[in-house]
Amino acid sequence: MLTFIAYAIAALLIFVAGIAWMIVISRRAQRAWADTNEVNIRGIYLDFRAPVAANNGVGPIANDPFVLGRGTSPSFGICGVCQTSYTPPTGIPTGFVSTKTEGVFILSVTATTSIGGSGVQINPGDKVYADGGTWDQPTNWLYGFTIDANSSTGCYFGNCLDTVLSGVTQQARVRLKVSG
Repeated sequence: MLTFIAYAIAALLIFVAGIAWMIVISRRAQRAWADTNEVNIRGIYLDFRAPVAANNGVGPIANDPFVLGRGTSPSFGICGVCQTSYTPPTGIPTGFVSTKTEGVFILSVTATTSIGGSGVQINPGDKVYADGGTWDQPTNWLYGFTIDANSSTGCYFGNCLDTVLSGVTQQARVRLKVSG
């Protein structure tokens, strides 16, 4: 019986020591977080100022794809999907839209080489591009574009995870590109 009590006390001491160590580690992590200028661990969920007249004045709508930024490289910008809708009451961008910049989303994909161009089958893993759309200069948003296989003038948006037959527009899983 004495041996059992000794084991029980030893187990309790080990448990208490483990809890104490977890508290120390947690406090170290909190201090490390407080000593940095990092505001978002991975930058996945971000809020951006809403475009002036997005979606014909209605504002960005939840689940709409977008590209933030402008450039000459085919892979410029931060690609994402709106998580919230914003409708400015006066058409003036006074609000923000919550977005997500990583993940896989079901989006409309058109299997053509450009808007109105010839059909080309998109296979799982193929790159897809933001083609056309409206660029809002004050907020630097590109929105209202077609996602297709246009690698010559489109902006690399991500990779299609489903087969989209040549010339067809359908809902497909799209993995957003990871870097800008």
